[in-house]
Amino acid sequence: MRADAVMTGNVCVVTPEVSLRDAAALLMRRDIRGLPVVDADGALVGMITEADLVRAGSAPDPRLHARRDLAVAPNAPQTVGEIMSTPAVAARADADLADVARIMLSAQLTRVPILDDRNRLVGLVSRRDLVRLLTRPDSDIAADVRQVLADWYANVTPTVEVTEGEVVLAGPAAAVPDLLRALIRAIPGVLAVRTAALTP
Repeated sequence: MRADAVMTGNVCVVTPEVSLRDAAALLMRRDIRGLPVVDADGALVGMITEADLVRAGSAPDPRLHARRDLAVAPNAPQTVGEIMSTPAVAARADADLADVARIMLSAQLTRVPILDDRNRLVGLVSRRDLVRLLTRPDSDIAADVRQVLADWYANVTPTVEVTEGEVVLAGPAAAVPDLLRALIRAIPGVLAVRTAALTP
């Protein structure tokens, strides 16, 4: 499945000149954890997250430390451009969703901006978007499996049953090629694929 099939479009963004207070207020108001940062042309230039804001706004309180001669903390940055993570880790709209998930896990990200072929932001895929796929109804998954079988398997198609994300292919035609099993496994919400004999 492509990234643009599950991404959130119409993403809330900020520019590098936005103040940290305004960015923080936007995160709180929208109940989100991070924002893409774009330039005047809409090209992605960075990301700003709750962690970035916490880091920028936390200065030690001398009253709460054993030593009273703590060095004066430097003034905090004032704008998004001063603390944003750049370059931002992003993926293309036509990227395989499994690759986007691997990027998230390896880079410990909670969201990945999605770009078009001109490097303009078109959406965002979050961990929640990926988790949501695991809640797809079994009936929807079964319909997708039958469509894959119709598109890729000219022989008599097996009986398809889906229970809690497990696909069971039954009948004489259940011994499908490995490629077809891989295509079925790649359907969002599929957790396993197995074959079984039809019970009389």
